[in-house]
Amino acid sequence: MTNLGQRLNDFRLNGGQLCDLDLVACDSDVVVKCHKLVLMASSDYFYKMLSCGMQESRAESISLSDCRYEVLSILIEFFYTAETPSGISCDNILELFSWAIRCDSTALCRHCSNFIDNALGCDNVLNIYAFAVGHNLKNLRAQCLQFMQNNFEEMVKLNSEEWLAVSRETMEEVISSDYLRVCSEDTILLMLLQWTERHPEHRDILAHTRTNYLSKRIFDDYKDLLKGVGAPPARQIPRRYSRQHVQMILQGTLDLADLYIHCSCDNGQQFFRVAKLPTEYRECDEDFHIAFCATLSDRTLWLISNNQHLYRYNYNTRKMIGHKAIRRNIFIVHMAPVQDILYCIVRVQSGGSVELQMFLNSLFRWQTFLSLDNDAYRIIHTTTDVIYILGREGSLTRINLTNNTTRPECLCANPEADWLDCEAVALPSGQLLVHGRDTEEFTTFEFDPSALNWSLLCTRTAISVKSYHLFISDMEAYLVEDTMHCIRVLLWTVVDSGYRWEKVCEIEHMYERLVGPVSWYHYDQ
Repeated sequence: MTNLGQRLNDFRLNGGQLCDLDLVACDSDVVVKCHKLVLMASSDYFYKMLSCGMQESRAESISLSDCRYEVLSILIEFFYTAETPSGISCDNILELFSWAIRCDSTALCRHCSNFIDNALGCDNVLNIYAFAVGHNLKNLRAQCLQFMQNNFEEMVKLNSEEWLAVSRETMEEVISSDYLRVCSEDTILLMLLQWTERHPEHRDILAHTRTNYLSKRIFDDYKDLLKGVGAPPARQIPRRYSRQHVQMILQGTLDLADLYIHCSCDNGQQFFRVAKLPTEYRECDEDFHIAFCATLSDRTLWLISNNQHLYRYNYNTRKMIGHKAIRRNIFIVHMAPVQDILYCIVRVQSGGSVELQMFLNSLFRWQTFLSLDNDAYRIIHTTTDVIYILGREGSLTRINLTNNTTRPECLCANPEADWLDCEAVALPSGQLLVHGRDTEEFTTFEFDPSALNWSLLCTRTAISVKSYHLFISDMEAYLVEDTMHCIRVLLWTVVDSGYRWEKVCEIEHMYERLVGPVSWYHYDQ
């Protein structure tokens, strides 16, 4: 922001001092006062309008028939201050971007582009794609196209009517891609059949279906139709979409209010979305120091700070809401989602007792579920009503969530456990995978609940690893490690000699720390 621009903006806002032009938006009678000189210096569009002998150059008031008041206010404010606009929203971004292009404001175009990078989602990608095509924005068009390919099924589900109305060119560009992410080729064919009901003149688009990857039942049902439109019968290449490996939450170390929702894929692609923690409840840095995070099926990300402040981020609306700490006399040991309910292991500071608590969303409070042993450290959730509680000293208990009157069932403790910290997940096979750290190395164990025995599977050095998390994605176990200079993602792999953690990718970072992994399914990139 320049001193001159700020002074002139203060004049403008203080009764329109020295202003010589009134701008009127199409949806409001409220006048936006400004200085012709500032408009002419900031935009070729206004320079030509106000200096070339046009009727507007002699007018004291100009009505803009295609500019809403909120967009006009942001535009003029930016001309004066050159600061990041504070009023940009999903509702006005495309109109503001259009005016930035019209006014040839490279800086404002950059701010609009940055906003779209963070706001692009299944609910708005079709509109943004159409905007990019209409304004010949090649980079934005490619970004939208990649998004639609990566989120094809979710996008069609959320925008069924809009999707059925897209043009032939848009449809063809999306479905002809080798990188279209779908569970099966059947999905593409069934969607195209719906689209061609609206556009029967374009039935030949069905030829883009890769028939040799259709299920036998679907192929038999539609083989005559596909043959009639010239769909190749065989020797088509499969769709080579990238496979996601991890989505995680990173928190800024320079500014704790910055959260980065990050996704990494096996083709080297990395995506970021930024979410800001709200400042109204902030009293100290601990309010923003996120300890744990969890994603629920309603597309909300829950985060809890070290002093029990709760934050809730909605993936659909991309809004973060903060809630003050509900209790101040407890220390949260771990938080995890179990069948869409948040559970916490907490240590009560006054008496030192340890409890398993569940979050009652309707009442917005925690409720004690049952008491736990003092070394309770991690919640291990399964696909059933049973959870396990792992102790840092190797103890293991089993809890049936359908009956909170039953005491936890103590299982076989790990006799080799002497961990500083540990993480655990339930494998799809039913076994528990436990990864713990002592002073010098990590040890990975497997526990068989049916045989009640522990097996040491592998060890690895623990040098330079600040924090780590285990998680399950696509039926496979992953380990993500936060080191001094990068975040390392590893896949639990069977090899000839047994098991090992095999590196998938490394994500370089300088000013963020790992909070934890969250579900890929709810990511909008």
